[in-house]
Amino acid sequence: MEDEAIYSSSIEEITITNAEGPICTIIVRVLKRYAYSKTLLFMDVTYFNEEEKQYEFGSIVVRSENLSLLSGIISGHVLKVKGIIQNHHISLGDGPNRPSILTLPEDIEVLEPWNMGAYGFFSFEVVHISPTTPYFKGHRICCELPILALQVKHKSCERLIEVVQSKFPSPSFTVRESSTCYIKTNDRLIILSPSSRESVRPNYSEAMKQIIQDPILSPYIMRVYSGYDESVTVVPFVCSASLDFAFNKTIQLIHSYNESIKASSTSTAKIVYKVRLHTFPKYIVDRLLDWPLPFPVAWSPTDYDFVLSITMIDGLWMISLTAKEDTYIGDLREKKITPKIKLSQPEKSLTSPGTEVNEVEDNICRAAAKIEEIMRRNDWIYTEPSLFTHYQLAVDIGASPGGWTSFLSQSVDAELILSVDRGDLLIPPPRSPKIVYWQVHGEEAIDRLRSIHQGSNSTTIDRREDLLSRKIDLFCCDANISPYHSIQFLFTCKEHNLLASKGRFIITFKNVFGRKDEWEIGMTECMKKLDTYPFHTIQMVHLLANTPKEVTVTGYYDF
Repeated sequence: MEDEAIYSSSIEEITITNAEGPICTIIVRVLKRYAYSKTLLFMDVTYFNEEEKQYEFGSIVVRSENLSLLSGIISGHVLKVKGIIQNHHISLGDGPNRPSILTLPEDIEVLEPWNMGAYGFFSFEVVHISPTTPYFKGHRICCELPILALQVKHKSCERLIEVVQSKFPSPSFTVRESSTCYIKTNDRLIILSPSSRESVRPNYSEAMKQIIQDPILSPYIMRVYSGYDESVTVVPFVCSASLDFAFNKTIQLIHSYNESIKASSTSTAKIVYKVRLHTFPKYIVDRLLDWPLPFPVAWSPTDYDFVLSITMIDGLWMISLTAKEDTYIGDLREKKITPKIKLSQPEKSLTSPGTEVNEVEDNICRAAAKIEEIMRRNDWIYTEPSLFTHYQLAVDIGASPGGWTSFLSQSVDAELILSVDRGDLLIPPPRSPKIVYWQVHGEEAIDRLRSIHQGSNSTTIDRREDLLSRKIDLFCCDANISPYHSIQFLFTCKEHNLLASKGRFIITFKNVFGRKDEWEIGMTECMKKLDTYPFHTIQMVHLLANTPKEVTVTGYYDF
């Protein structure tokens, strides 16, 4: 840059003359652009800091009478920029302070234009770049390289983040959605990364095993991308806004690695030859397969020794080469690791991320996934054996076709399970002797229980003596009724002294209302009613297993 520049905190006074600051040449990706005036342009960008091995967010500031030269630059473009670094610019977007680079149109070169027609719309979610996600170093917004990236569908992303956060509660972990969006694929990446440079980097292998073994997460995760950890990479990790630059650099590193092995007479390491591509998004695969290489490579999705992982995260391409055994390949959903009913046998231990997982029994109905998920997520389950806390009497109202009852009978240490519904119970024989099935409405079932505890001698009530000696310490309701009706069952049990001195409840709130505002009012009012003695520690969760029109409420009671 021939002209020097001056920086002023006033936007109107920004000029490209007589400024102080280090001059840099940097490759960036444009996340958003803001045309402040006919002569002043701001662009929020992301770039990789090679020296500190982290990626950062900043702004490009262009002051010129010739901004028309930059009219073709849009979000997604990769630029090579020469400019003067400043450290006090406030972005025009919604994000926090970030460093800025002052430059001129002639010092900006487009390296890789973003093709919306071929790739889809590129956007940047500023909300993800906040003081609670990356960490701040002065005025710099910095992100540590991820440990894992999980590919999921957009509709389940928010709920999956909550589940993953509950699995990794350590303050050294950050779990968030990648800021890069592709409307064409409708997929998202959930990023697991260290919360700061000072944090102890969590163990990669342990994090991988926790993800792929989890019966709650696995039905919703499409792919697991890894290789961002130096402990498993074959050649140094590469990150850049430019795919051409990143891939060419990776090829050079692999070529040097192969040559060093050939030159060594003692090395037993394999030459990189049989390689599988593992990419997000998928549209880059054909381009990479046609890339001219200085050495032979056998690309194969089945017969391979190494995995070349290429993912776009927060606008940057991240490329790593790992051995096959250090990478998990495949769609977790295809493993059929669905939330299961039978948990009495411990799951097969995975000694490495690539180990196959045994298929498990199918549920009687999808609803069983809800009760297992809420119990696992609330730490109601022991690690081994897979049994919950002991209960005297579990009541399941709205039990048909039997998913919750079957789960309770096989996975929960309950002495007796009272299953209530006008519909049929489709649990195949032999049915557990712990199950007492009343084919009546919920109100009638509660009235029967009340009459038993009041001394009724009716001989028509099945297991009367067993029910008389127990009170409800696990109340469940997944009936297709309004939330008001669901919680009323619980309150009626309380009024008739049918609840044990201590217990838990799980209730599904179903949206049976005609309008959204009625549904929201109903949830709010029912939660307020539940938040009274003796009920406490009440949570309302939109489970992964819930439909869009239902939520699960859980809590305790203690008299």
